[in-house]
Amino acid sequence: MSLHDPGADLLVLRKLFHLDIQSYSEIEVKDILERARLGDIEGVAITANIGVKRAKQLAMYLSELESKARLRSVLRTPDSRRLRNDLLTLISLEASSEMSKNRILLQTPTLDRGLILDRLRLCKEGLRIFTDLAEQGRLDWIKNELTSISLKLLTPKDRKIWNESETITYFVSRIPCIDVLYNIHRECSDIPSLMSLFHSVDFKVLEKIREAVDEVSTLDLQDPEAIISDAEITINEQVRQREIDEESVRRIVEDAVVNTANSLRMDENEEERLKNAAFQRLSLPFEFDRVEISTLISDWINRQSQDKVKVISQIEETLKGLRDTLKDSLDQLVTLDQLLAISTVSHIYTLTIPDINEGGIGFIEGHNLLLGKEFKDYPEKSVQTVNYSIGTPSSTGITPPRNTVLLTGANSGGKTTLLITMAEIHILTLLGIPVPAKKAEVIPIPIYLFKRRTTRKIGSLEHALSSLIPVFTKRERKLILIDEIEALTEPGAAGRIIATLLTKSASGGSFLLLVTHLARETLPHVKLPIRVDGIEARGLNYHGDLDVDRQPKFNHVGSSTPKLILMKLARESKHEKTKALYNEVLVSLDTQRDLSIQTPLNLPWLHKIDPQK
Repeated sequence: MSLHDPGADLLVLRKLFHLDIQSYSEIEVKDILERARLGDIEGVAITANIGVKRAKQLAMYLSELESKARLRSVLRTPDSRRLRNDLLTLISLEASSEMSKNRILLQTPTLDRGLILDRLRLCKEGLRIFTDLAEQGRLDWIKNELTSISLKLLTPKDRKIWNESETITYFVSRIPCIDVLYNIHRECSDIPSLMSLFHSVDFKVLEKIREAVDEVSTLDLQDPEAIISDAEITINEQVRQREIDEESVRRIVEDAVVNTANSLRMDENEEERLKNAAFQRLSLPFEFDRVEISTLISDWINRQSQDKVKVISQIEETLKGLRDTLKDSLDQLVTLDQLLAISTVSHIYTLTIPDINEGGIGFIEGHNLLLGKEFKDYPEKSVQTVNYSIGTPSSTGITPPRNTVLLTGANSGGKTTLLITMAEIHILTLLGIPVPAKKAEVIPIPIYLFKRRTTRKIGSLEHALSSLIPVFTKRERKLILIDEIEALTEPGAAGRIIATLLTKSASGGSFLLLVTHLARETLPHVKLPIRVDGIEARGLNYHGDLDVDRQPKFNHVGSSTPKLILMKLARESKHEKTKALYNEVLVSLDTQRDLSIQTPLNLPWLHKIDPQK
């Protein structure tokens, strides 16, 4: 099924989301679609009666339309999609309103270069707004104001006031957002960067909408019988409070008649009839003439109903043609909340706007965003930044240029963290969001992320190969990130499998980063030039933890560190027998010094690469 505008072909909505389109008017369909685009998932579910799950699917579908790409056509594996979810969840926590949180979570990646650049430009604008608001001391105020963003869900009793006019219902539901826009304009109109975001918001039009909606409140018909009954009670109470003559009683009744007529907005004829009903037979306790009052109330209700229809028609006429202006204004309001959430995360975790190129992916002082979140509350811990690249990015290509890279090295040395950092930077760029690096370049291509599995189930190798092999047969340009598949089979076979994948990747135009411990088993079988990088452990620090330089060495096979790991475990162990066995294993490693743990880079095709480049 191709992507197309559901506004032009409503059959798609009917088929995919079980929307009974025929039962909705045009403005109701537009209301549902706008709620979905703005992130009002609950509102979509209730208004369209399709359930929250279907409402989210509808909103995601519309997000994909905007991105000009299916989510699964860009993030090709479950691991890459889960990483997107984790990244957007982190950002959504900083949004003020529920609608904005939902819209952040629903954002989908794109391969459209122009669209990515537009999103990044908007984020840059958001960073300026964030900075200006913070400097003016109004950031917390505006975030608090944005918590009021919502689209009202109106009850049948509410809609009855305006005879269930769909046009009026549409505009009344958006009054909370209009109020937020007005408050922001009143308090922050002196901040140019903020006002530039709302450059297309016509506040005169919003004022016109508010005045029309305020008039709606006058349409709620009062209960004439209750008001007239209250007037009778008031008259009798005033008369009983003191000894008064007939003339005083008449004045009390006349005042009550005037007040009642004003409350019910009676015309001159109706007020005269009310007066006649009061004085037809003046006696105590006071009571209006029931026959006259019954006829008067019936005529009053008929007139009010006719006037109500005229007023509703006038209000609808006023509001017609203002929907698009209001729609754009609300979109910019929710966008502001999104931008401030992104800017807050950018400020906390030092994110930057990446560049778009065609040569590869690279970054300077890159760091893992999700790992940084885990360390946020632990000042004693820090994430080491890394410089890295694949392919030939123009300004961040700090490594020898190769599209296919084998990453080797120390256990717990940060190989997986580096791989996930590259995935984060790539995915965030495709989402049009700043990335965790001082500088970064990304090529907009699909990504295949395969994370390491911690369990080995029956059929794991079969499942892994059936997932991996087809990826390498596709001729499209792509980024492939694979983390340690060797545990699924014995080392010799795993080395040959990895070598075949590396050779296949090196023969095409895609980009591959593969993490492995099996450099010795793999490299002799690689038939085309690749790059091999290594992360080295320097020993154990004074805490007894592994001391690792997370920055990979290029054209270098990183050694594994079983000896250091065993030394750490032996030092930590308090059980004598366990400690003794650790030491036995250490001795066995010392006796195998003639067997090199790593393979030297003496393959002929590697000699063609200048290590200094």
